[in-house]
Amino acid sequence: MSTVNLMPTSHLFGVNNQKGAVPFLIPIIIGIIIIGGIILITSNSKKASKTENTRPAPQTTTDTSTSSANQAAPLVWKTYKDEERGYSIKHPEGWTVENLPAEDRQLIRVSDDAKSAFVLIEAFAGSSLEKEGELEQVLDSLEDKFKQNTNLKITNFSKVEPKDGVGGYNAAGEETYGEKTVLFEEKMMVGKTGRSLRVHAAYHPDSKEINRPITTAIIKSFSTD
Repeated sequence: MSTVNLMPTSHLFGVNNQKGAVPFLIPIIIGIIIIGGIILITSNSKKASKTENTRPAPQTTTDTSTSSANQAAPLVWKTYKDEERGYSIKHPEGWTVENLPAEDRQLIRVSDDAKSAFVLIEAFAGSSLEKEGELEQVLDSLEDKFKQNTNLKITNFSKVEPKDGVGGYNAAGEETYGEKTVLFEEKMMVGKTGRSLRVHAAYHPDSKEINRPITTAIIKSFSTD
């Protein structure tokens, strides 16, 4: 197993898109999934605010964390491994890992028991970007599409310039649909091979202190064969 922070440069779940889909055309299903996640998060915000003071920060060195004298209880981490799709991911006990149906891509959603946070991992493959300037063009298109999304209030955006055939962006801010608002963090990486990885984490503002370090730990634990 090789742990990946943002994107494995060799393969993503073994996804192979024979149709040659353009990498930066984010599927409609993602919007539906994210909106659904936001509805779950905001509708359960009261439950999250009641429990956030009793849940300690995650320990990522072992699957089972040890509690200090000042902690109410240890946070137990479990490892979810999907042999068929070739990945593993760690998550706190009580969180749910789902393989979501999607054409020509892999979608994984990890959400907490209180529905106050979720992590969405999307791996997909598109046409080769080996020609001079193609990867840079895709990255510019991604940035434009992201910044033009009127549902987002971006507080941080930084482009990852192409290196060793891989580039992308890191972003953070607020995401609003109707009267529902959550905080989000997103990482997107695209390779010249056309394979891409998108990670989107969201949580209710009231649970930021607890859920931000947890979602960060979940993302860092993601690994592929």
